[in-house]
Amino acid sequence: MKDTAAMSTDHQRLEMANFILNAEARRDQHNRLSIYRTSDDDGNDTFEVAGIHNNYHPLEARELSDLINAGYYDEAEQKALHYIALWTDHVTRWTSCTSFESFLRDCSFQRGPYGAARMLQFALNEADTGDVTQSQIDQVKCQENNQQKFLIDLRMARERYEREICQRNETNPLWLSLLHRWSNALDFATHFCPQSSPTPQFHYSTALTQPHQSTPMTGNFFTNVISRDPRFHSTERIDDPMLLEPNTREKVMKIISDARHLGIELMIYETYRSAQRQKELFEQGASKIRFVGVHHYGLACDLVKRINGEPNFKGDFEFLGQLARKNRMIWGGDWGHPGFKPSFYDGDHVQRIAVHRQTSLFDGSWYPDYNYDPWTDLVA
Repeated sequence: MKDTAAMSTDHQRLEMANFILNAEARRDQHNRLSIYRTSDDDGNDTFEVAGIHNNYHPLEARELSDLINAGYYDEAEQKALHYIALWTDHVTRWTSCTSFESFLRDCSFQRGPYGAARMLQFALNEADTGDVTQSQIDQVKCQENNQQKFLIDLRMARERYEREICQRNETNPLWLSLLHRWSNALDFATHFCPQSSPTPQFHYSTALTQPHQSTPMTGNFFTNVISRDPRFHSTERIDDPMLLEPNTREKVMKIISDARHLGIELMIYETYRSAQRQKELFEQGASKIRFVGVHHYGLACDLVKRINGEPNFKGDFEFLGQLARKNRMIWGGDWGHPGFKPSFYDGDHVQRIAVHRQTSLFDGSWYPDYNYDPWTDLVA
């Protein structure tokens, strides 16, 4: 059996390139590559084929365009595939780990070698010079024993790069599609991780009693990101979307976008909540849960109306229930049972977990994967 921490095979290399090609390609009704025409900042006509843009790859883009116009679709597909692989081969200088290579190839194709290098340096908490050093390559090598954790670090670094360097965020109309792309790239890269390595079980009781470095890793967002965040014990309200599990974050952003189309401006009021803050809210009667809640695991978000730039809790939030259901989230106004009048109504709350799963979440025996859908997991 091949060691997945070793350099990729030729087949894997093309498999990675094919993922990028399919993520980028526009296709016609017969599923054949098509030419996508755009315009640059000066209004000049431009085009791309499978993300290969004539401004950045003029010879290759023109060759692909000529092949498609001549009806040689299969040849165009193969040329695009091999060019994507060739263009992103440079990432193999930074890592021989197949899963890391896969994610970094996708980073490089979207943001070029310099951008991908800075993302890698972000993930290593190093200065983002764009010039990967041998010391940093050695650090990447040390991450191979915990590949899923470092893949999540790379995923978060990719988002940080877009926010800080490219100045893109939730206000950008392409943001949701970018989140979806990055999460798909993460899922794809993860399938190259060793399948024979069992994931150690996480027990919540150790999280608040043992030193931060001793918390066992499970490869999920809570253990790899949230439990390592310096705000883990904070008693302050936190509204940072980066502390939402990636799929939960995507759905929250989609709900905000959908509400805007209804003429309702929503804002994120609270994402992560520490055990200490949860206890305070319970004692105030603002929560029915004493110790930890779903917020603690990055799977819940409170969304309130934004009026004159300020949070507003007044009025009917039934619309939020409708948008939550549309985006496969559970609303705190009915807890997954439309028409039901719960004893505890939490109209500004949405979560990506069925209520009956909360006990397993809290005792550390279960955490939803990216594809988990609470609406297929409801109980009567």
